Amino acid sequence: SDYHMINVANVTTSGLQVRWWVEKLVSVCESEGRFRGPAFAGPDGKLESSLDYDATFREVAKEVQGDTDTEWIPSDLDVDGCLGLSRTPRKTAETRAKQAGVSTQIQDAMNRWRTVEGSKGKTVRWKATRD
Repeated sequence: SDYHMINVANVTTSGLQVRWWVEKLVSVCESEGRFRGPAFAGPDGKLESSLDYDATFREVAKEVQGDTDTEWIPSDLDVDGCLGLSRTPRKTAETRAKQAGVSTQIQDAMNRWRTVEGSKGKTVRWKATRD
């Protein structure tokens, strides 16, 4: 099996309680009788793609945007044009890292960007959100 480890804070500087949400996800999986395999799976236990969740994500984002008690998503933001599961995570992570003062060298290492010098003849994936 393939495993992926991502180090994250229990609570982000913006107050997002990552650990609570991860534990909630595990609880939901267990309540569905799934104790191994992908967390985001269909009824058959097979991995679902981000596109399978994208419409729901945008729908919830619009609900959050319409909530006048929060300012999490600005009312003038085009949710369909600016938010989506297929592209938001890396762009958001790079923006937050830059705001937090994380060096570009560390960002490149975390995002596994190749440099021309380190590409060893392979195709270089250029940084999309900066430089």
